[in-house]
Amino acid sequence: MSKIVPGIVFLKLMTQLRIGIVLLLALCCAVPAKAKRLKPPAEVVPRPVRAETQVGSMHLHRCKDAPAYCGILSRPLDPTGAVSGSIDIGFQFYPHLGANAAPLETIVATEGGPGYSTTGTRHSYIGLFRTLMDRHDLLLMDDRGTGTSQAVYCRVLQSEPNPEPDGIAACGAQMGDTAYLYSGVFAADDLAAILDGLGTTRLTCTEIPTAPSSVRFLPSGIPKSCGLWY
Repeated sequence: MSKIVPGIVFLKLMTQLRIGIVLLLALCCAVPAKAKRLKPPAEVVPRPVRAETQVGSMHLHRCKDAPAYCGILSRPLDPTGAVSGSIDIGFQFYPHLGANAAPLETIVATEGGPGYSTTGTRHSYIGLFRTLMDRHDLLLMDDRGTGTSQAVYCRVLQSEPNPEPDGIAACGAQMGDTAYLYSGVFAADDLAAILDGLGTTRLTCTEIPTAPSSVRFLPSGIPKSCGLWY
């Protein structure tokens, strides 16, 4: 029967404890290895050849990070004038790819959410409509307050896994009297202004069915055929 010497047991325990502390500090304080950046999906439409183009009355430039032409239209923040200020509405325009056939109506895709960026979902929309883009232009507009249209950032609300009353209240306080100016109704006015500037007279649109988007509020005078994307 072996004898247990308390002092030796204590030293062993202290040694193991020191090793554990060192390992814990190493795990906590180690500089993380540089993560590999995921490659973006492959582009399935060619990059525009010309650096700039004129579509209707709008002067567009080739996008830096998308195979499209990019544009910005400055709009009144409040069309009624009750609240002063303006907002820049960003969009991407993909010209039809076929050179030998007359183009058909423009396809307009828009995100729901609310809060999602339409241009941020471009890979999905291009994949969905690629077979139609030989004769259809594709327009992706970011609704006001999202993506390239002066995205609103509410730190507390956007850090919550699910919207909570405190985050919603803080965001409302941050936006103040301008909060109601980011509705789909005003985004529809922005879209109608861009369509007018591009000289688009007829369009086909698609939207996320779970959330209202700007295309639902377009003026009835704009001929359109809209569908839902499930």
